[in-house]
Amino acid sequence: MNKNEKLDFYIGVAMWIGLSDGDLAQAEKVMIQRRLKKLFPYQEDLEAQINKYEIEFKQDYSKSLKSLKKRMENSLEANMHKKNLIDFATKIIIDDQIINDQEELTIEEINNFFASFSYISKI
Repeated sequence: MNKNEKLDFYIGVAMWIGLSDGDLAQAEKVMIQRRLKKLFPYQEDLEAQINKYEIEFKQDYSKSLKSLKKRMENSLEANMHKKNLIDFATKIIIDDQIINDQEELTIEEINNFFASFSYISKI
């Protein structure tokens, strides 16, 4: 997976969390976006890219996301993986609040994140 594909996954998951988990998700999404800027410094205008994806994501995939959410709610195993994603987002928030903003994710944390997302996409 190249850097652009990883960026797409991160943005997609940030939007997925934002669309499926209510008001608190906005804070999670902002923190993921902040971390994205650190993980992908080569992206010249990440905010514009995120905004573009958010608009497209909400327009094109909201029905799919509602369907995914419903299927996940019916699957205990899938809910465990959803919990992993939310825990990951929460860890980013905690890291950014307690540890200074220069802290980076470890390779293991990034790999675990993509493993969870990969499982969800196969449901």
